Order: sequence, then structure tokens, then C-alpha cells
Amino acid sequence: MTLREPEPDDAPAILAIAYSWGLPWGWKWPEGRYGLVAASGRVVAFVLFAETIYGLVVEELWPERSREGERGLALLSHRIEAIAQGLANQRGEPLAVGGIVRRDRERHRAALEKRGYSEAAAVMEKVFKPQRVC
Repeated sequence: MTLREPEPDDAPAILAIAYSWGLPWGWKWPEGRYGLVAASGRVVAFVLFAETIYGLVVEELWPERSREGERGLALLSHRIEAIAQGLANQRGEPLAVGGIVRRDRERHRAALEKRGYSEAAAVMEKVFKPQRVC
């Protein structure tokens, strides 16, 4: 399995993975954003992340729903942490890594806690439903 930057031909596989996890049908890879894919003959997982004032923020990290997808997810997770550690070493200062974990994703949260992550913030949400305009 290899980790690499996504290529244009990867778009259908990335979208299939994203949609299988319930990302909105209008979702697409944001132009100019950095990310990686895990591939084993085909894309089996992807990550999209950016550096912000808060550190490295993982915006999307999703595997194909298969054993290969889980392997790809693990490899991507390790690569993100290696990138963060490298940047912290290079800069001589701490660098945080994080992202949103929905409360209904208990297994996701437990896996991150097992890797040493802890809750650092709360994300507030308000859902706006379409209204009929007469």
C-alpha cells in the first residue's frame, strides 16, 4: 500500500468513499487543499488537512469500508502524526493535531483517545432546515 497525493483520476473513488460515510452529495475536494490517499491498486482511504492557527486540522479522514480501507486509514493516521512531529521538531515548538469528531462516532473517539488524543474544544452546531417560501 502506498501513500501519495491525490490525482485527478482518483476523484471517483474518493467521492465514493466520502458518500459511503454520509458526506453531502455536493462535497468535493476543495481546490488548493493538501491531502493524501492510501492506494492499493485503488484508493482505499483519504485525508484532507490544513495548517491553521490551531495547528494541523484534519478536515476529512475516511476509509473505504473494507479491511484494506482500515489499513489505509491507519497508515494515513501515522503519516499525519509523522508530519506533525517533523514540523514540531523543525520549528522547535509544540504543534497540535486535531479535527472534529461527532458525538455519534463513539468508536472513532475511542480510537483517537487510545492514540493519546483528548478533547480540547467543543463544536457548537445549529441545524437550519429548508423553509417553504410562498
